[in-house]
Amino acid sequence: MAKRSSPKRRQSSSGSSSASEEEQTRQKKRKEKEREKDREKEKEKEKDRARDKMREKERDRGKDKDRDRGKDKEKERDRDRRRSSPRRSRSNGRSRRSRSKCSHSRRSRSKKSRSGRSRSGRSRSRKSRRSRSRKSRSKRSASRRSRSKRSRSKSSRSKRRSRSKRRSRSKRSRARRSSSSSGERKKEKKRKKKEAAAEKPKLEEPAAEAAAKAPSVVPAAKKPLGDLAELQKQLEEERDKLQLFILKAKQEHEEKRETDDRRERREKEYYKPSWGEPVGPENRFLLEGELGRGSFSTVFRCRDALKGGEYAVKFIRMNAMLRKATEKEVKLMRRLRTLASEQDPEGARFFLGLAGPEVFEHQGHLAVVFQLQRCDLRSGLQKYGQGGKGLPLPTVQCYASNIFLALRALRKVNIIHSDVKPDNLLITLDKASVKLSDFGSAMGVAERVKTDYVQPRFYRAPEVILGQAYGTEIDMWSTALTLFELATGRIVFQGRTNNDMIHEMLKVGGAFPKRFATSGDFASRHFTKEGDFKCQEPGSGVAEVAIPMVKFAKQPLPPQPFQQLLEEHIKEPPPGSDAGRHQARLQRFADLLSRCVVPVPAERLTPLTALAHAFLTTGK
Repeated sequence: MAKRSSPKRRQSSSGSSSASEEEQTRQKKRKEKEREKDREKEKEKEKDRARDKMREKERDRGKDKDRDRGKDKEKERDRDRRRSSPRRSRSNGRSRRSRSKCSHSRRSRSKKSRSGRSRSGRSRSRKSRRSRSRKSRSKRSASRRSRSKRSRSKSSRSKRRSRSKRRSRSKRSRARRSSSSSGERKKEKKRKKKEAAAEKPKLEEPAAEAAAKAPSVVPAAKKPLGDLAELQKQLEEERDKLQLFILKAKQEHEEKRETDDRRERREKEYYKPSWGEPVGPENRFLLEGELGRGSFSTVFRCRDALKGGEYAVKFIRMNAMLRKATEKEVKLMRRLRTLASEQDPEGARFFLGLAGPEVFEHQGHLAVVFQLQRCDLRSGLQKYGQGGKGLPLPTVQCYASNIFLALRALRKVNIIHSDVKPDNLLITLDKASVKLSDFGSAMGVAERVKTDYVQPRFYRAPEVILGQAYGTEIDMWSTALTLFELATGRIVFQGRTNNDMIHEMLKVGGAFPKRFATSGDFASRHFTKEGDFKCQEPGSGVAEVAIPMVKFAKQPLPPQPFQQLLEEHIKEPPPGSDAGRHQARLQRFADLLSRCVVPVPAERLTPLTALAHAFLTTGK
């Protein structure tokens, strides 16, 4: 008896047979694909041959036409020659016999005429013959001219027709090629789809088992959303990098913490002008003098040679990151020009605006054109201050209302300036008002970056130092400190570090609320969990000293501290003013400052409430 094969062997044999069948089917599919590719190649070759034949035929037709035209021209030339030749040339084709007959007849006629006519008759006949011959010649020349004109017009018409025919043929051929190429593309797409569908393995399992085994598939609609989210994240990271670069560069420049190499590199990147040099589109601006130099750029006074007038042109350093930052600033200024002027036209008047061509490039430097102003408030304090002290209180009152109006417009469009200081407030040419400038550090409320060096250090709000969420309220803090400086010529908080700045704030304004002092990403650097201040005096050699917050609690509360500071620097009223009126105005000014320099941002005055304060509404 033959041994029965085990079930395992049967399964292996069936598996091998199924595998061989699958390989055969795959080989067949491959061969079919190769055949299809060969067919397509042959079709393409046939098409190429047909195109070549069509081109050869068109060339032959053109050659035949050229030959026909040449023949036609030769015929026309022969006709012209025959017409232009005299009568003798026409009689050249006659035979000698005919010539002799004609000559004999002429002689006989002449003899008869001589015998029958007198000399007078002969002369008349000669004159008449001459006149007839002249008339006939003029007629012949006129007919020749008209024929030549007709032939020329006919040849020009034929040329035009041939040109138009060629153009139409070329257009048709192009259209055919484009249609054929589009058709071929569509066929290729269809073929690829079929191949992709054929390559997919066909599942022979039951639907329920396949659904159970198959992993959970993410819908295809969610994939592009993920890609968009990633792209948005990348854009936000790039924007934050650019903003941090701007803030850090400004901080290093202000605090003079640059290395020698970086300073040398920065100096090389500045624009080196030659006075009287024409710049800008159509060389319309002539450089006349330097107005100032900042960390990013140099500003020059320029005269418009075409339209007249003077402008301030800012030449950015030759640096890729600074170029990006300036482009961002220009975009924001254009946005403010439209949005802010719609929502708050009164406040938008106190922004420094772009002018003329706005932006142009010169020798690799990006240049921005602005309205020309007299000077900034820091240099204005030195020029127009009262003996090195500050500006008169009525002037400070006027300028304060201008700044608060500009901040009101920014608040309406949710923009944080984050760089309010005397250097960025420009006095107009008539000295009647100031304008807010330098929007390089400006950002939307939704675009704020987490760092403790937003704003210049002497004008930095406490929520920025503690790493809390900040908004347009930080501009109110900076404005109050700027106004104090305008009135006294002195800076309120002159800390060397962020910790030193908080120490100065506590000494002048009193204790911070515990909840405010202990909240924020960087609060642990400056306060303990109990709310005590970690004093870090630079250069003392001591790491930290915890000072209880109770020591900074002051009675009475502000506005007394600001009033004392103001009275120290503005002791006497200006000449010609009433002392009582001056004291009342000083008290109102101290109250305005104390309401703006409040640690908790929600308790500070807004630009709208500041404009309604007694200091700005009374005694104008």
